[in-house]
Amino acid sequence: SRLQPYCVFTPDSVEAVSGAIRLFERNECKFAIRSGGHMPKRRANNIEDGILLATTKLNQMSLHDGYVSIGPGLSWGAVFDFLRPEHLAVVGGRLAEVGVSGLILGGGLSTYSGKRGFACDNVKTFQVVVAGGEILEANESSHSDLFWALKGGSSNFGIITRFDLHTHPDYQLYTAAQSMGLEHWNELAEAIDNFTRLRSTWEGGEDMAISPKVHTNDSWSTQNGTGLTVPPALVDFANLPYNKSESTGVSVRDAADVLSRTSTPYGLRYELRVLSFRSSLDMVKGIKTIFEEEFRSIFKNVAGFSGVMEFQPITKHNIAQGSARGGNALGITEDRAPMIWLVMANSWLNAEDDEAAQAAGQRVVDRGQTLARELGLFEPFLYLNDAADNQDPIATYGEENIRKLHEVKQKYDKTGTFDRLLPGGFKLPGL
Repeated sequence: SRLQPYCVFTPDSVEAVSGAIRLFERNECKFAIRSGGHMPKRRANNIEDGILLATTKLNQMSLHDGYVSIGPGLSWGAVFDFLRPEHLAVVGGRLAEVGVSGLILGGGLSTYSGKRGFACDNVKTFQVVVAGGEILEANESSHSDLFWALKGGSSNFGIITRFDLHTHPDYQLYTAAQSMGLEHWNELAEAIDNFTRLRSTWEGGEDMAISPKVHTNDSWSTQNGTGLTVPPALVDFANLPYNKSESTGVSVRDAADVLSRTSTPYGLRYELRVLSFRSSLDMVKGIKTIFEEEFRSIFKNVAGFSGVMEFQPITKHNIAQGSARGGNALGITEDRAPMIWLVMANSWLNAEDDEAAQAAGQRVVDRGQTLARELGLFEPFLYLNDAADNQDPIATYGEENIRKLHEVKQKYDKTGTFDRLLPGGFKLPGL
């Protein structure tokens, strides 16, 4: 938000986007694309001395038989609101204010992912403007190579102007807001590890979307609820020594609001940083110790610092859903699951503390990967939507997938429009 583009262009049709791409190419004009603007990577959704193409007016929604068509300028909260009167939902963002486009193009971890796969796996068709301003419909039967590449390939291939997403019945989610003191971490670590390695395969386990968090500040939000029976797959969490515990059944929209209130800092310096590993009790305990050690001086010396570690279990069933729908570019296979994607979401007040806070985060990643290797649990994959500015997530998709991505890139962006003129975002690594 601190970058200053020459101007902001807000197209209201796919034809306007097409014309803009041709104009940018003809004048060698650099540009950025903004959907929800949630990704904190510098220049991912803004630009200095260039044109910002904001998709705000591409906010159409229409319901069809088995799918909904939505524009990239929408937030997930708006999509859920549109579908709720029809008792329908889609595999979308966990936070209401997250933008549609970036989440899907980076893979997309959702409340429904355990049962239905990543958000990108639930796309029926992408309408996309590629180099030269050509408008394409990419799906399993038309431009299927581009369809595959867009599922994790981020903004490297074009500008999405419409997503057709498969719908499914909306149902009440078991939602619990619970907290405990860090002196009980070992008990929680055992519950996290047991769910990831064992309980996620139990009946109903694919319906669970747990995201235990370690907060280094003293804030916690709860919501009043009726108190529901703990699902069998979460049995290890039932008797932990919580100091606050509320549970209720809510819609996916209400769950997104709850998570937004407890997850998103505004007006602060902010960084996401991610690492992955296969679970074990020693690994889950060890990463928390590493986090505390590396951030100890940051807690003391950086004004307004708040540190969060979130454990995101990724199950075999989650990954299998992508394979069943034609695959995606992420390169992770069922034999590598279950795994945990650990994201650090850290915030602080002042720009002069950027280097210290970011360096501490990278040391956690480096030491965490070393520990995972020592324990035989190393997993190289980095989830793009939670990656830091200096991480290279697409490079972790595997050699074969990277080669295929380059082939698709050469076919649909021969002149490099979405590299040369679009400097922001995560790019394809070299071969």
